[in-house]
Amino acid sequence: MASPVTRKRPVKYLLLVLLGLALGLLVAEVVLRVFGYPRFYKAHSSPPQFTFLPLDSTNFVCLNTPSTQIRFVYDGNPRGYFGTGSQVDHTVNSAGFRGPEFTLTKPAHVLRIACLGDSITFGEGVRDDDTYSERLATRLGRALSARDAICESCNFGVGGYNTGQELLVLRNYALLTNPDIVVVGYNLNDAEPLLFQISRLSGQPVRRSREHDIPEGLDDPLPPRTILFRSRIVQLLWQRRNAGARTAQTVRYYQDLYAAGSQGWQDSRQALRDIIATCEARKIPCIVVVFPVLYQLDDSYPFLPIHAMIQQEVASANGICIDLFPLLKGRDAAKLWVHPTDPHPNEIVHAVVAEAIAARIAETGRFQGFPGK
Repeated sequence: MASPVTRKRPVKYLLLVLLGLALGLLVAEVVLRVFGYPRFYKAHSSPPQFTFLPLDSTNFVCLNTPSTQIRFVYDGNPRGYFGTGSQVDHTVNSAGFRGPEFTLTKPAHVLRIACLGDSITFGEGVRDDDTYSERLATRLGRALSARDAICESCNFGVGGYNTGQELLVLRNYALLTNPDIVVVGYNLNDAEPLLFQISRLSGQPVRRSREHDIPEGLDDPLPPRTILFRSRIVQLLWQRRNAGARTAQTVRYYQDLYAAGSQGWQDSRQALRDIIATCEARKIPCIVVVFPVLYQLDDSYPFLPIHAMIQQEVASANGICIDLFPLLKGRDAAKLWVHPTDPHPNEIVHAVVAEAIAARIAETGRFQGFPGK
């Protein structure tokens, strides 16, 4: 028969284990608080950004508000990239597009590139000189300087565009500048409906609600405001669980967006083919740059079949396709974001894009005789 002392040993050991666990959790809680983890960032400011111009009774284009500086203020500056006050300015010219003024007339010694796209091409969250449009102009300008020629880049990217809006901008704005090259920055959300729609009541464009049908991104919202979530350990567990759920939601969303029979993809692919055909009719090379979703940039990246579909469409339409995924594969996706709350590509990605486009232009050999081609 076990003695009272022997019977008490398991209880003693259990109490020691529980005490050790409690002390470990206490130490972890203190460490997390000292180092400020986990951090929940707020979204950047949302200043007035857009204006609308009707093209006819049914079509309109959304432009950036002309002759303004759109300033985004971010919650913190973890990469040390933003200016004073964690801000970045986006300069808009008098035509409603980002960057310096451009004229319709193009001198013979100017190589002009027209860049179409959405907020990625616009360069949300990066400085004016760091957009791939401006970096490309600088890169090609160095190569052309020996020929007494220069390169200009016209950035026709506007946040919220889909491929249909990019086609309208090509026909109504970009072609008027007589570009030598057209670049289309294709983001996977280009198959979404328009960000703005015409209100039946007012007849004016209004922003669509994206609360239910479009994921908000991979940033973390604030945790519940309860006593339990005052614990940093609980916050950290919640943050990781929530990030996983939102990632799964994003994967499902894009897979559905490009599923067989998807109207969004059918509209996007037709608009993309029309862009390439419009350029081809004017003997303008059209380069389509496919941007990956900045998530899991390795062999488990879930959107490779979608990239293949887009590449096939571009090739069959006689366009030139650059898929950025192989160029970014193996990198830490989160380190390529503008900010923890903003998964737009940062200046590192824009530099990669500019170099890739410049290399492809060199490979084509179409501009060896420039200027005076």
